[in-house]
Amino acid sequence: MSKLSSFSISVSTARANASLTSLLSYENLCFFMSEFGPEQRHRKFDRAAFFICAVGMLAGRAGPEKLMLASVARSYRSMTGSDISSKCLWNRLALEGSAYAARLLAAAALTAAAGESLSETVLQKHGSAAAMCLSLGVDDVIFFDGTEFRVPLRSLKNFDCKGKGRKKKDGSRGSAGLKVHIGFSVKKGCAAWLSVTGACVSERGQLEASGWIKPKDGGADGDGEKPRGPVLFVADRGYSGLETEREITEAGHSFLIRCRDRPAAKIASFNGDEYAEAASELKNGGIGCPARDLLRFRRSFDVNVRNEDGSVTRLLICHSPIPKEARGETEFMIFRTSLTPCVLPLKAAVPLYRLRWCIEIFNKCMKSGNGLAAVNSGNLEILLQFVMFSVIACALKTWAGKRARIRLSQDKEISVLILHTGLCGEFEQLCRDLYTCSRTTLWRKLSRLEERIASECTKAPLSSTNRDLRKDRDLLMNDVTEACQKGQLFVKEQKAA
Repeated sequence: MSKLSSFSISVSTARANASLTSLLSYENLCFFMSEFGPEQRHRKFDRAAFFICAVGMLAGRAGPEKLMLASVARSYRSMTGSDISSKCLWNRLALEGSAYAARLLAAAALTAAAGESLSETVLQKHGSAAAMCLSLGVDDVIFFDGTEFRVPLRSLKNFDCKGKGRKKKDGSRGSAGLKVHIGFSVKKGCAAWLSVTGACVSERGQLEASGWIKPKDGGADGDGEKPRGPVLFVADRGYSGLETEREITEAGHSFLIRCRDRPAAKIASFNGDEYAEAASELKNGGIGCPARDLLRFRRSFDVNVRNEDGSVTRLLICHSPIPKEARGETEFMIFRTSLTPCVLPLKAAVPLYRLRWCIEIFNKCMKSGNGLAAVNSGNLEILLQFVMFSVIACALKTWAGKRARIRLSQDKEISVLILHTGLCGEFEQLCRDLYTCSRTTLWRKLSRLEERIASECTKAPLSSTNRDLRKDRDLLMNDVTEACQKGQLFVKEQKAA
């Protein structure tokens, strides 16, 4: 296999009604491997059973301990009774096309976890996300971010990282590794797109590769795609760029991207009369001045700036109401957006961006509860397979959590962290049951597991401190919805007057 450039999967937007346990059942996986597996004949190695075993091991990992191939081999032999040697098993895993089969299965698992029928049922009872998207005039809000993990030294030849990685907190240089880029859907509550690259690959390029900006014929992984509605992309500074912004808007979507703390773009106009006093203190009324000159006023601004190519973009300088000590960030947060003031008022920008914490939690769950780490192998096929196994394990827990959430009353929520890290042993056993139990027995055990999730994985009541600091997803969504509705009402009243 050649060096890794990008290895991506995406969720089909076709309506998914399939059960994830049916998708991962041993009988279905045997058929799946006969169609897409690299082997012509099985001999001693049963790839369908190995997939179930590996997903179960990663679903049962409650921490970032090192993933050893020897432990995976022992678990596989224990589950299947096979006498296959470790060397033979590794050779089978290293066959070209093995990672492709795992990729297709991971895409199907994410599609099942993000299935519209299940997501719509959840949204009917817990509709904060749907109300927010409606107020913003978009079909969905997608948060983009990435998470890194190190790879063994002997596998560096597979990646264009040049032996470099992100600097550590002590200033030392990190080792080279893989980076998982994720597009997280707010309405579906899970990843809608995922890509694996070297750790030093451009983030902006991955946003383009997702297919939302430049849709691919038939989708990323085959047929079944239907046209997506308008989407709002929310991302941090790594995704900021004029070309990226232009491609997003040309595709009919919108963006809210945080930019650097001292923007140099020139002010073209002010969006509101309340900035007249501050503008009068600047040269030429502020027109043509760098936007960073506004920071000295220590207040929020809503302006349009002229870019290097002559285009105009809306720039928001937001003074966050949350104390700096509580946020761990700068006093001001500065954004570029394609949304107009009547759609996204200035007050809605900060709570909308703070919702990015959803994807940070998702990344943490991938590592802490689903074994996202580099297996001790220098083979690229094997490394990518175990990343896909981690994605499947995460999709299984997300799917079970959604089913359990339907059992809860409207005022209760499932804690994502507890779901992914608190019942690891139970999910590992569920995966083993996929290999050994009949479908009736499996559904009975799944029902009991959902009852445990509903009783043991609910969020604790929100403290008054966290409520004041808005450290809650639903509170932030309601803040965005309320600010947008007030802004739109104000615009209507002005037009009527």
